[in-house]
Amino acid sequence: MSTNQFGKLLTQGLKCIAALEKVDLTDLQHELGKEIGVSVWTLYKWRKGSFIPNDDRTIMLLARVCVQRGRMDRQWLTHFLMQTIYSDKRKLIDELCPVESASLAVIQNLPRRQYTKLIGREQELNDIRNFLSPLHRVGVVCISGGGGVGKTALALDVAHRCYEESTRQSSADRFEAIIWVTAKNVELLPAGQVTRQPTFTDLDGLYRAVAELLDLPVIFRSATQAEKNIVVTRLLAKQRVLLMLDNLEDVDDPELMVFLRDLPAPSKAVVTTRQRIDVSVPVHLNALNEATAVELARIECDQHHLTLTDRQIRTLLLRTGGLPLAIIRTVGRMAWRGSNVETEISHLQDPNNEIYDFCFGKTIALIQPSDAYQLFLTMALFASEVSRDALGFVADLGGDPMRRDEALSDLEVLSLCRKNRDTFGLEPLTRMQALNEFHAQADFEAQARERWVEWYLRFTERYGGRDGQEMHLHYDHLEEDWNNILAVIQWCIEQERYEQVVALWNNLRDFTHIYGYWADRLRILDWIITAAESRSEYSTAIYTLYDKAFTLTLTSPSTRLEEADTLLQHCWSLREYASPILQAKFASLRASLWIKQKEYAQAHHWLEIAEELLRNAQLDPLELARERTSLLFDKGEAWLVMGDLAQAQRVFEEMLEQAKISGWQRSAIHAKNWLAYTAILQNNCPLGEHYLQLGWPVANRIKEKRVHAYYKRTFAYYYERMGERGEALKWADDARDAFERLGMPPDIREMQALMMRLKEETLT
Repeated sequence: MSTNQFGKLLTQGLKCIAALEKVDLTDLQHELGKEIGVSVWTLYKWRKGSFIPNDDRTIMLLARVCVQRGRMDRQWLTHFLMQTIYSDKRKLIDELCPVESASLAVIQNLPRRQYTKLIGREQELNDIRNFLSPLHRVGVVCISGGGGVGKTALALDVAHRCYEESTRQSSADRFEAIIWVTAKNVELLPAGQVTRQPTFTDLDGLYRAVAELLDLPVIFRSATQAEKNIVVTRLLAKQRVLLMLDNLEDVDDPELMVFLRDLPAPSKAVVTTRQRIDVSVPVHLNALNEATAVELARIECDQHHLTLTDRQIRTLLLRTGGLPLAIIRTVGRMAWRGSNVETEISHLQDPNNEIYDFCFGKTIALIQPSDAYQLFLTMALFASEVSRDALGFVADLGGDPMRRDEALSDLEVLSLCRKNRDTFGLEPLTRMQALNEFHAQADFEAQARERWVEWYLRFTERYGGRDGQEMHLHYDHLEEDWNNILAVIQWCIEQERYEQVVALWNNLRDFTHIYGYWADRLRILDWIITAAESRSEYSTAIYTLYDKAFTLTLTSPSTRLEEADTLLQHCWSLREYASPILQAKFASLRASLWIKQKEYAQAHHWLEIAEELLRNAQLDPLELARERTSLLFDKGEAWLVMGDLAQAQRVFEEMLEQAKISGWQRSAIHAKNWLAYTAILQNNCPLGEHYLQLGWPVANRIKEKRVHAYYKRTFAYYYERMGERGEALKWADDARDAFERLGMPPDIREMQALMMRLKEETLT
């Protein structure tokens, strides 16, 4: 064992890597030192023969990198390991340089990886590796996606893995050559865009790369293109070659597409492009999900010796949408410029930021002017994914579905939008680009916004409105599009479009209550109340004052119940502008507030006022029955809180009958829950179970979140009474979670107390 000989062999291996990868030897030593966990000085002393590493891991890492990246052969590896105390030299030699392939080195011209670890593309990587198997009939794989999404990084990782694993593969499975060409003519670095020389621009450029790497000048001695095609085709049919074509969108050569379509087996090709091509199996890349984007951000920060807080990383991901290039460049600019993350994130919102031109400039130029460009601008209006019908209408293509669908297809092919089932949306940076383009087209923006508001007025009128039988079938459409609806309302508020805000609210009033959008509901109500009162629109103001008070009684802590009472007193002072039905609602809600304050005499007084108002309202029987169900609930609640369970049971039974008469499904489900709850409190579990069995399947179906939560609470008490504490605890926990999501503090506290009691009983 010789330290001098070890140093010479190590130096030989490292110099071969540096020559092949065209990197500085010092930079290479920094990279290896970081991977191994030693300083550059330690590597230098190994090379000079001062001493030899004495652990298997370090020796194995040095041997592996020299063989795989420096193309050192079996003989070199044998001599290298003989200078060390590695525990199983023969096994490592056979692993890295099998006898079968020791003399069959794979020829390649791969650029080095620009990253330490490929993040978040495991599934795509596995798919591509399967497609490249000789057992798979696919000949061409197309990695597509928007600019900066990581297409080149994935392709390069695929190529390097094929090369690194070749020594462990049979001659039938390995590629004999891996040829990398790129049409990329510009690169985006932290300092800005830099031009670069593409290594191919057409089919002849690819042939030239094949000829140079495989040392086959005969390809270019051929007199005609047809003869060149024959020579290359025969070569690729005889040898198993992997062609890697990067940035294919910058190549405009129909003959290249023909070549790829007819690529002979057993050779394969992987291409990267922003535009999907039809001669390949597609592997489409989207932005990274949150977990992998966080991992990438942390790796980049470690590499640049930077530290970001969790909040800063979340903000970075929100602005970049998980686009790898945007994350890498933003962190890189922080290191290069010495700036903070807030400055760089704000730079992402600058339309002059070079990232927009790099990622979108060439692609958008392809669709200007066209229906696809018009749709691209229109997408900027929508806060989240949206249907093709909405897009077509707002873009003014709704009268011609074929034009609309062709334009959407163009955007998909160019990776300018994402499709999720039959809805379409934009990534955050793509949205910024679309908004910049949208604002630059003032006439189109004004017209599109009018159509946007009109679409959602019609949409909410169609699927919203008064709660009735099976209304969840309509309301589900509103829930799916809620972010977009909110965006329209917010814009109308900002533009002081009072009539349109009120019209939208009237369509959404019951939906926002039933589906638990109470915070959104209160924000909209606050604006309408102020706007209506300033316009002396008292008929609108009084209804929205009631709606706000009603919402506060359900969701707010006791401190805000006083606010609800103040609102109701204001309503009562304006009751001349309200119908008898609405006046009855005021009275009934005031009764509910008195119940919460345990002022039962006052509660009954206001309930009597409500009953009298309904009797004098001259309603038809169905409408009267509907209004009485709400009143009967408040009356039943009063008896329940007072402890008269039998009286409460009778009132809830009457409530159920009135709900059936009116056909108001949701109220009937409410009544069955309260009948079950009251029966269980009276230790009549069979009756409670009967009502639960009747009501729970429908409650599940109609999706009212508050009803759902109350049923879970009732199940918790049912199982407690049945002595099944584990099941009771599960339902109580589910109910507490539901109440927390809805923001209902008293009910949260009730479930917490029940859970504590159940746990204590279990322990004893």
